[in-house]
Amino acid sequence: TIWGYGTQNARTSFIHSATGNRIAPVICYESVFGDFVAGFVREGAEVLAIITNDGWWKNTKGYYQHLEYSSLRAIETRRPVLRCANTGISCITDIRGKRLQETEWWTKSSLKGTIAPETKITFYVRAGDYIFNAASVISIIILICIFSHELKRRIHKTLYRRKWPDS
Repeated sequence: TIWGYGTQNARTSFIHSATGNRIAPVICYESVFGDFVAGFVREGAEVLAIITNDGWWKNTKGYYQHLEYSSLRAIETRRPVLRCANTGISCITDIRGKRLQETEWWTKSSLKGTIAPETKITFYVRAGDYIFNAASVISIIILICIFSHELKRRIHKTLYRRKWPDS
């Protein structure tokens, strides 16, 4: 996707032919959007596979920040993450967000490891970004209340401030 989501109605996972586990294909920058990735888990994904090209970050901290999202997605969804970056850092991340193995940046390498697919649904997967959205709405309402109270106070102060003539 480029600066937005694709047009699919539901997230599609692939079924591993040997194990029968459902693997969610998360492409590049999609991994930044937690609720988008959680959609795969709601559809039954047991493992997240992030495929990315981090070359456009060049030698900045951007590729490392992008890598950190794989740990965040693992924690949010309690799913192991297999991250394959052709120019960034590839890694295997457990459900607690700990990187079990990782490659160096911009090197040809491969990883081989064992993961434990998970089927439990986390609170974040169930609720998604509704918590954030609800907190945002509540914060805006509180700010409006504070602003309107202050505005009323100033109007009241202005209207009832009278200058009495000297007698």
